[in-house]
Amino acid sequence: MNSTKVHPAVHLSFVSQVTWSFIYSLLAAVIVFFNTLVILSFAKNKALRTRTNSFIVSLAWADLLVGLVSLPGYTSLILTQYSNRVDVPDTFKKAWVAFDILAGVGSILHLTALSWDRFCAIVWPLKHRSYTRKKYLLILCSIWVCTILVSALSIIGNDKALRVYNITVIIVCFFVPLGIICLAQGLVLITIRSKTREEYRNVNLRLDLRVAKTISIMTVVFIIGWLPFFTLSLISYTDSATENPPWNAIFAVKFFQYGNSVFNPILYAQKFPEFRRAYMLLVFRCCPALQPKEMWNVRNSTKLAYLNSPNAEVISRKTVLTNLATRSSCSSATQSTRVLQNTSGMSLLGDERKASKLDHQIIESWGYLTLQTILRA
Repeated sequence: MNSTKVHPAVHLSFVSQVTWSFIYSLLAAVIVFFNTLVILSFAKNKALRTRTNSFIVSLAWADLLVGLVSLPGYTSLILTQYSNRVDVPDTFKKAWVAFDILAGVGSILHLTALSWDRFCAIVWPLKHRSYTRKKYLLILCSIWVCTILVSALSIIGNDKALRVYNITVIIVCFFVPLGIICLAQGLVLITIRSKTREEYRNVNLRLDLRVAKTISIMTVVFIIGWLPFFTLSLISYTDSATENPPWNAIFAVKFFQYGNSVFNPILYAQKFPEFRRAYMLLVFRCCPALQPKEMWNVRNSTKLAYLNSPNAEVISRKTVLTNLATRSSCSSATQSTRVLQNTSGMSLLGDERKASKLDHQIIESWGYLTLQTILRA
């Protein structure tokens, strides 16, 4: 799949080396950052440790390998072998190809599992509720065993039967799972349309629908990112007379392939408020300079107010959220006002869990304010 067969013999220019190396290095850093957020959020937040999210965090590990291994390895090949400046040892190339296949096959198998999970949740809801955590753990173990097996076979397959191995992997590990995903998403869409208004009032069903829509978006992005690469690879292995595309075209295809690993964590934050709040808390704790002053001012003021008057902290909280609403646009003001209404009657002093809830609410409002500010800039 990543054989040098798809690479043209023309030497790379120095400008192309530097440009694409910088782009890939930046992409690797972003992938590592966001997928680490997903993993840490899952580990530190019990509310996120659901059965479906176990697939999401496992997918984040596969995407993390892209940022830690695949992209750095590909960047080093751009600066060495593909420019014909340095002859890279075969051991390094074989190891990089194995890890690259590991990340790619792992991504599509996890996406297949997520599609299956949403299909069962919406089409067979009663049966889906009976699934145990052991069953999900068994599925995750099967995914990684299959992924590691396909990856390990690349060492032998690319030496003994280059065309047969790569064509088999492309068909079995991409096009077949892609067909299963599209079939599952299609049946989910048909089932959703058949639901009545009374059924839509069910909270669990609405949550399942939101997750299903998110996975549908992930599927579309996955196809956009991976289909050009697998199509190009399949053509190059089936038709030896086909001319190799130029370097920039190959690098653009690889960019879309690797870029898929950074989109998923961003989509989680966009579609799931729980992930968005967990991201913000982790960033604020790791980088105190980014923390909104309002959050810490209200925590300090509430501790002092507790010693004097239990009503003072409510006024302080109202002041903070009202200021956030005033400084923001209409949409973020509505969000801040909603948080204010939901929390105006609470006493958050003397209870660390409730104080932590206050942090979440202020972070949520501050996040909307920041997003609106960026969009207006």
